[in-house]
Amino acid sequence: MARKNNAAAGCLWLLGLFVVVAACNGITGGGDAEETTTAQAQKSPIELLDERCHNDDIVYEADRTCFKGGELVTVKRAVDGDTVELADGRLVRLFGFDAPEPDQCAGPGATEYVRGQVEGRQVKIIAESGVDKVKDEFLRYIQYPDPASVLESPLFTEDLGRNVVSTGWAKVYENGANSKYQKAITFSAEYAPYHPEGMYAPPCGKPKVYGDDDGNGTADWEEHVSVNGPNVNLPDGALTGGFCAHRRWC
Repeated sequence: MARKNNAAAGCLWLLGLFVVVAACNGITGGGDAEETTTAQAQKSPIELLDERCHNDDIVYEADRTCFKGGELVTVKRAVDGDTVELADGRLVRLFGFDAPEPDQCAGPGATEYVRGQVEGRQVKIIAESGVDKVKDEFLRYIQYPDPASVLESPLFTEDLGRNVVSTGWAKVYENGANSKYQKAITFSAEYAPYHPEGMYAPPCGKPKVYGDDDGNGTADWEEHVSVNGPNVNLPDGALTGGFCAHRRWC
């Protein structure tokens, strides 16, 4: 009977030791988790956003990827096609382009386009080294999530300036943007005249037609062209590529 009691006491002692050790481990583990949660809570929203961005570029160039740094703000309203007012009252003028004023042709449309992209939304404003303000307006780049994204927390990858220019609502303008950004937005501007929107749509203008080298409003490959006829003015590269894909004269 004594042996049984001793065995039972030993089991209880081991069980008690196991409970104490487990409790200590639980306390330690809980402390680590609590410290991690506290550290995360102490980070700013921009730091939490940047943790998800794996782009290490130090020069902003609007290449449709996230960019670390900047300031998270909310756009109160679109003033016009190249200026917005923030919720804190600051006016932000965008780098790299100039949109028509609201009382000019395509001006109301440019304002409406910007309104549809960022008004009432959180965006990231990014400064350029050595450039800050012109009069009462802060010069900045604006990045924002794709408005069509269904993700709960999408990355900020869209560049407002590049989008405004590429859709035909503004023209390239040099006002302090870095050379890489200026090159990117100029590249986007080359495609804008082919979109029947903004400044290139009636009544403000007339869109260009792809492949219309003679400027008559019809793509050259849609016209009846004979390579054997006299004084044929074929578009550049017609016999060496590009237009040969249409098999009209190749």
